[in-house]
Amino acid sequence: MSSHVSHRRHLVLVDDSPDVLTVFLQPMHRLAVTVSGILHAAQTTDELVAEILEKNPDIVLLDGNLAGTVRGYRIIPLLHELQPGLLCIGFSSADALKEPFLGSGAQAFVRKEISDPEDTLHRLMNVLW
Repeated sequence: MSSHVSHRRHLVLVDDSPDVLTVFLQPMHRLAVTVSGILHAAQTTDELVAEILEKNPDIVLLDGNLAGTVRGYRIIPLLHELQPGLLCIGFSSADALKEPFLGSGAQAFVRKEISDPEDTLHRLMNVLW
Protein backbone atom coordinates (compact mmCIF):
# COMPACT_ATOMS: atom_id res chain seq x y z
CA MET A 1 0.00 0.00 0.00
CA SER A 2 1.32 3.41 -0.93
CA SER A 3 2.08 5.82 1.88
CA HIS A 4 1.47 8.67 -0.49
CA VAL A 5 -2.31 8.61 -0.62
CA SER A 6 -3.64 12.13 -0.81
CA HIS A 7 -6.98 13.85 -1.08
CA ARG A 8 -7.82 14.64 -4.70
CA ARG A 9 -8.96 18.20 -4.85
CA HIS A 10 -12.34 18.85 -6.45
CA LEU A 11 -12.42 21.44 -9.23
CA VAL A 12 -15.67 22.94 -10.51
CA LEU A 13 -15.71 24.66 -13.91
CA VAL A 14 -18.51 27.19 -14.41
CA ASP A 15 -19.21 28.40 -17.94
CA ASP A 16 -22.18 29.35 -20.11
CA SER A 17 -20.83 27.48 -23.14
CA PRO A 18 -21.47 23.75 -23.49
CA ASP A 19 -18.51 23.67 -25.91
CA VAL A 20 -16.13 24.92 -23.20
CA LEU A 21 -17.34 22.25 -20.79
CA THR A 22 -16.96 19.59 -23.48
CA VAL A 23 -13.45 20.68 -24.48
CA PHE A 24 -12.00 21.16 -20.98
CA LEU A 25 -13.70 18.83 -18.49
CA GLN A 26 -12.29 15.50 -19.65
CA PRO A 27 -8.66 16.67 -20.05
CA MET A 28 -8.78 18.38 -16.63
CA HIS A 29 -8.84 14.95 -14.98
CA ARG A 30 -5.14 14.75 -15.86
CA LEU A 31 -4.48 17.58 -13.38
CA ALA A 32 -4.88 15.12 -10.48
CA VAL A 33 -8.22 16.63 -9.47
CA THR A 34 -11.78 15.42 -9.66
CA VAL A 35 -13.78 17.63 -11.98
CA SER A 36 -17.39 18.79 -12.25
CA GLY A 37 -18.97 21.25 -14.62
CA ILE A 38 -21.83 23.68 -14.22
CA LEU A 39 -23.50 25.07 -17.31
CA HIS A 40 -24.77 28.53 -16.46
CA ALA A 41 -27.96 29.22 -18.38
CA ALA A 42 -30.71 30.97 -16.47
CA GLN A 43 -29.72 30.56 -12.83
CA THR A 44 -29.72 33.70 -10.72
CA THR A 45 -26.47 34.63 -9.02
CA ASP A 46 -27.72 33.19 -5.72
CA GLU A 47 -28.81 29.94 -7.40
CA LEU A 48 -25.44 29.65 -9.12
CA VAL A 49 -23.53 30.21 -5.87
CA ALA A 50 -25.65 27.55 -4.15
CA GLU A 51 -25.10 25.12 -7.04
CA ILE A 52 -21.34 25.67 -6.88
CA LEU A 53 -21.14 25.18 -3.11
CA GLU A 54 -23.36 22.05 -3.25
CA LYS A 55 -20.52 20.39 -5.15
CA ASN A 56 -18.16 21.06 -2.22
CA PRO A 57 -15.29 22.32 -4.39
CA ASP A 58 -11.72 23.09 -3.40
CA ILE A 59 -11.17 25.03 -6.63
CA VAL A 60 -13.63 26.99 -8.78
CA LEU A 61 -12.84 28.10 -12.34
CA LEU A 62 -15.22 30.87 -13.33
CA ASP A 63 -15.87 32.23 -16.79
CA GLY A 64 -15.95 36.02 -16.86
CA ASN A 65 -19.07 36.60 -18.93
CA LEU A 66 -21.74 34.11 -17.99
CA ALA A 67 -25.30 34.02 -19.30
CA GLY A 68 -27.23 37.28 -19.29
CA THR A 69 -25.56 39.94 -17.17
CA VAL A 70 -23.93 37.56 -14.66
CA ARG A 71 -20.18 38.16 -14.32
CA GLY A 72 -17.96 35.47 -12.83
CA TYR A 73 -15.79 37.95 -10.95
CA ARG A 74 -18.84 39.29 -9.11
CA ILE A 75 -19.54 35.83 -7.71
CA ILE A 76 -16.14 35.45 -6.04
CA PRO A 77 -16.84 37.64 -2.98
CA LEU A 78 -20.08 35.69 -2.37
CA LEU A 79 -18.23 32.37 -2.59
CA HIS A 80 -15.48 33.58 -0.23
CA GLU A 81 -18.06 34.85 2.26
CA LEU A 82 -19.77 31.46 2.37
CA GLN A 83 -16.65 29.28 2.02
CA PRO A 84 -13.53 31.12 3.18
CA GLY A 85 -10.34 29.72 1.68
CA LEU A 86 -11.99 28.53 -1.52
CA LEU A 87 -9.53 28.80 -4.41
CA CYS A 88 -11.23 30.87 -7.13
CA ILE A 89 -9.61 31.30 -10.53
CA GLY A 90 -10.79 33.53 -13.35
CA PHE A 91 -11.04 31.51 -16.57
CA SER A 92 -11.76 33.69 -19.57
CA SER A 93 -10.69 34.32 -23.13
CA ALA A 94 -10.92 38.07 -22.43
CA ASP A 95 -7.62 39.35 -21.02
CA ALA A 96 -9.41 42.56 -20.00
CA LEU A 97 -11.16 40.56 -17.25
CA LYS A 98 -7.92 39.70 -15.44
CA GLU A 99 -7.97 42.85 -13.30
CA PRO A 100 -11.68 42.58 -12.36
CA PHE A 101 -11.10 38.96 -11.33
CA LEU A 102 -8.02 39.72 -9.24
CA GLY A 103 -9.69 42.80 -7.77
CA SER A 104 -12.66 40.67 -6.71
CA GLY A 105 -10.51 38.22 -4.78
CA ALA A 106 -9.59 35.60 -7.38
CA GLN A 107 -6.27 34.01 -6.52
CA ALA A 108 -5.33 33.74 -10.20
CA PHE A 109 -6.44 34.27 -13.77
CA VAL A 110 -5.95 31.78 -16.60
CA ARG A 111 -6.57 32.75 -20.21
CA LYS A 112 -9.00 30.25 -21.75
CA GLU A 113 -8.26 29.30 -25.34
CA ILE A 114 -10.78 26.81 -26.67
CA SER A 115 -8.68 26.55 -29.87
CA ASP A 116 -5.65 25.44 -27.81
CA PRO A 117 -6.87 23.42 -24.83
CA GLU A 118 -3.46 21.82 -24.19
CA ASP A 119 -1.79 25.21 -23.70
CA THR A 120 -4.68 26.37 -21.52
CA LEU A 121 -4.39 23.25 -19.34
CA HIS A 122 -0.63 23.74 -19.07
CA ARG A 123 -1.18 27.30 -17.77
CA LEU A 124 -3.83 26.04 -15.37
CA MET A 125 -1.49 23.32 -14.12
CA ASN A 126 1.16 25.96 -13.41
CA VAL A 127 -1.35 27.89 -11.28
CA LEU A 128 -2.54 24.83 -9.37
CA TRP A 129 0.84 23.23 -8.70
